[in-house]
Amino acid sequence: IGLSDPIRPEIAQAMQDCQTAGIKVLMITGDYPATAKVIAQQAGMPDADVLSGDELDTLSDEQLVLRLKTSNVCARISPHQKLRIVQVLKASGEVVAMTGDGVNDAPALKAAHVGVAMGARGTDVAREAASLVLVDDNFASIVKGIRLGRRIFKNLQKSMTYIFAIHIPIATIAFVPMLLGVAPILLPLHIALLELIIDPACSLAFENEPEDPAIMQTPPRNPLVAVLASSNIVYAFLQGLMAVAGVGLAYYLATFNSSVIGLDWIGEWVGVGAGANGTAPMSTPQSIRTTVLLALITTHSLLIWINRAEGRPLFLGSKIKVKNNVALWVTAGAWLIVLAGIYLPFLARPLELSPLPWPQLATAIACGGVSLIGLLVLRNFKK
Repeated sequence: IGLSDPIRPEIAQAMQDCQTAGIKVLMITGDYPATAKVIAQQAGMPDADVLSGDELDTLSDEQLVLRLKTSNVCARISPHQKLRIVQVLKASGEVVAMTGDGVNDAPALKAAHVGVAMGARGTDVAREAASLVLVDDNFASIVKGIRLGRRIFKNLQKSMTYIFAIHIPIATIAFVPMLLGVAPILLPLHIALLELIIDPACSLAFENEPEDPAIMQTPPRNPLVAVLASSNIVYAFLQGLMAVAGVGLAYYLATFNSSVIGLDWIGEWVGVGAGANGTAPMSTPQSIRTTVLLALITTHSLLIWINRAEGRPLFLGSKIKVKNNVALWVTAGAWLIVLAGIYLPFLARPLELSPLPWPQLATAIACGGVSLIGLLVLRNFKK
């Protein structure tokens, strides 16, 4: 009579994902070395030396660390040796996840950074000692969890970069007029309106961003590095400056006579005429505010799509084909809200906005679009 416990068909792919993701898998078992090695080969683990429990006892901690670099199967291992392996790996700087189902696995599960117990056949002691419990007792589920965690982390990083960047032009618009002693451009009501637009972009658009196809082909990140590292903060700050440039250009064209710099045709195109002295602004505060708001919404849309496509080409026919319909609806919703606030009188009055003729509307959007050039340069530089 022969007993067989075959490898699940999804294990080979899960093992391959671990290898490309820079995750080393160790099999620690009480089975005999020959049996353990065959099972490791069936699971798709790379060929390596087998470390036995008897040999492990002869090694110092430093020697054990070196030995584990060339071994991925540990056979005839006792419970206290499992615990020692986990402790040695942690001491060498590795992030260790340990799986187990028996009472003898509890010390190692408790000592690991992440203890993963089996939920179907695991003992109560193992489940209590572990950080996570697998309801299907499937190794592939652990790999799926790593994949999902990487996606969540990356989307959180994109969202935080966007939040940091979009608030730089908002803060600039709020503080610069106050510092210069001129009338404010955006009122508190407009700031509240912008936040109602920004929040769905963070919580919906980036949260629903699909994973990058190469998400399991990059090495693990350093756990000591913050979610938004200093390099990400600098990148977001520079993105914000690009947005400030576009919004500032819109404010200039809406406020000052273009003939000062010899661009009369721009002034005529956007509807800005000279005053009595040839240089006075002719735009009303409402039209200036509306122009700036439109330019800001343009940069808002650009920041969403630049950051969500991080690491992927932007245009059709490329990897941007990864769809995110939520991001599309969030962007369209922002434009619908702003245009309704401008062109519907019962909304425009309390918001103190005014409808713009289409040439000035196009100019405001184009000014916001100027930031796209800088954003693309920054994006390619970051690569």
